[in-house]
Amino acid sequence: MSGTKIPDPLKWRLVEGLYQHGARDLAALNTALPEWGPDKLKHHVKCFKMATKRRADKAQQKVGAEAFMKQWLTHTHNIHTLQTKHKPPKRGRRGRKVCQDHTYLLSKMMMYVSEAEDHPAPSSSSDPDYKEIYRYLSQVLRGQEPCAVGQGSAAKVAEMLKRVASAANSGRNKIMLDTHLHARVVNNHIPETGTLEQESQEAASTANGIRQGGILSPYLYNVYTDDLSANLRDTGIGCHIHDGCIHSLSYADDRVLLAPTADALQDLINVCQVSAAKHDIVYNTTKTECMAVSPPRAQVNYLKTAWLGGSALTFVDRFAYLGHVISHDMTDDDDIIKQTTKLLVVGNTLKRKFSYCSREVKMELFRTHCYSIYCNSLWSRYKVATMNRLKVCHNDILKRLLGLPRWCSSSLAFARNGVNNLDVIRRHSVFSLRSRVELSTNSIITSVRQSSAYVCLPIQQRWLGLLFVQNVG
Repeated sequence: MSGTKIPDPLKWRLVEGLYQHGARDLAALNTALPEWGPDKLKHHVKCFKMATKRRADKAQQKVGAEAFMKQWLTHTHNIHTLQTKHKPPKRGRRGRKVCQDHTYLLSKMMMYVSEAEDHPAPSSSSDPDYKEIYRYLSQVLRGQEPCAVGQGSAAKVAEMLKRVASAANSGRNKIMLDTHLHARVVNNHIPETGTLEQESQEAASTANGIRQGGILSPYLYNVYTDDLSANLRDTGIGCHIHDGCIHSLSYADDRVLLAPTADALQDLINVCQVSAAKHDIVYNTTKTECMAVSPPRAQVNYLKTAWLGGSALTFVDRFAYLGHVISHDMTDDDDIIKQTTKLLVVGNTLKRKFSYCSREVKMELFRTHCYSIYCNSLWSRYKVATMNRLKVCHNDILKRLLGLPRWCSSSLAFARNGVNNLDVIRRHSVFSLRSRVELSTNSIITSVRQSSAYVCLPIQQRWLGLLFVQNVG
């Protein structure tokens, strides 16, 4: 109460009078409390009403704040629970935490902050409006079309994205943030303002590479290496077939250089070295090898040595490119022997682990693991004995899987169980490859297909021998 201090007995008498007569009957209060006087009594009753109203408003605000904090803590607890959830560890491996996409809960929190919290109003158009920023982020995280934001808010969003990107560049945080705010905002929605357009025009360097397995990795790599392919093409060095010049073959980060002579090969290597220095690339000289293609039954000895980055490259008689063994004399015996070894391993595994399964299960396993003989459609020059060993291996796998004696008929075993032998598997593979070659629009394949050498190649003769039966009579 304002004014002079009231003694405690008078306070208690006033409280007793208010309890008996209420605050509205001032005449009864004046009769019960004559020592107060009508003006003083009216003033203090008014003060009591105002104090009571303040306490009630304060209590209501406290309840509202507690409810707000309770909801906020509930959302935070839910997100923390989901973020720390991880898959059960697999047998024989250590379980690791798996980051999941919880943008829906984050969107709800952003919208709740936008609507429930008090945000300072921007003093000018260049100042950020946090209410619309939170609403914008909530809509983006939910996958909706975001609302328009002002210039100051757009600049603030751009600053936030830079901070998220810098945080995402730190190893462990990158895994956690890639699938959340940064990935959704950058890939889906960007506020349309002049400020962000100016920000996007500024070049920025990064020390991190492309995420392995990303859907954009092949396209970005093609853009990255396009200059090298153009520089190699401008040299005019390569193998000329029909009206095309094949200077290199590339798949992912593997590149093969084709040159008619050792000097021409060194010129192509020098072009690659210049491009590597420009793009800060280091070639692995221990994995880089050279091979001279020699005529059949002849050995070519080159006195010159190819150099890459100050290191001499090794000349080999064979090397494996994309899993296929290529020999210097263009024979396929080494690759057939490799596939025979792999087939033996597969056959022993099937016999050891699935010997007690039913016949239907065994045949399905045989189709799955023994039909896929890698690059068998490319075999054109080989020894008959090498191919026969592969056929015997393929037949023995079926007999051992079914528990048949080795002296029984292989053809009968294949026919009774409805599976294909090696000749049928090769015929299907050759037909599939030949059909794709005939319909391909690739420039290199088109040049080879339109050349006269395509008809006379040994592989073409081998294809015709597998696909068509010659009737001699």
